[in-house]
Amino acid sequence: MLSVHVRALVLSSLFVGLSVFFFHGSASAGNASKAATGKALAGKVVILTNAPPPIFSNDKELTLFIRKNSTKKVEQTTDGIWQFETMAFFKSPLDDFEVEMVFYDITEGNSVDSRRFVNSYTQYTRNRASVTLVGKNKLIPPDFRADRSYLIIVKSMGAEIARGEFSTLGMSEAQANGESPAGQK
Repeated sequence: MLSVHVRALVLSSLFVGLSVFFFHGSASAGNASKAATGKALAGKVVILTNAPPPIFSNDKELTLFIRKNSTKKVEQTTDGIWQFETMAFFKSPLDDFEVEMVFYDITEGNSVDSRRFVNSYTQYTRNRASVTLVGKNKLIPPDFRADRSYLIIVKSMGAEIARGEFSTLGMSEAQANGESPAGQK
C-alpha cells in the first residue's frame, strides 16, 4: 500500500526527460532554438492546460504552444483533484538521471519562512543530458486544497534548477461535504 503522502500527490509521474529539447531535425537546429527559447524559459516550470506534442518543429511552434496553453490557475475536476501538465526548462543539461519535484503552499507568502512544504517526489529522466522535463500531474486532497497558491521547485543534487507557481480553484472541503461557508447560515 502506498503511503498517504505518495497517494496524496499521485503526481502521475509521466515526466519524460527530453535530451535535445523538443525539436525535430539536426542537433544544430535544436541547439539554435535552445539558445533562443531556452534562455527565456531557463529555470522556469510552465503550467499547461494541455499536453505538449512530442516534438516541436521550431522555436516559434514551441512559443505559440506555451502562449496558448500556459496557465496560472488550475481548475478542480469533478473527481475533486487538480490535473495539469508541466514543462520544466533547465539552464544546462542535468548531468543526472533524477530530479526532485517539491511542492510548497505559498498562500501566506513566498519567503522561505512563510511557505509551507506540502509534498515532494523523485522524478527520473531518460537521459543525463536532459534540459527539459515534461509531465502530467494529479494533485489530490487533503494535502492539496482549493483556493490556495503553490510553488513547484525542481531540484537536482539538492540545488534548485527551476520553479513555477500556480493556484488551485475549486470547492473547499466544507463545500464538498455540503457545509455552509464560515459565518453563513
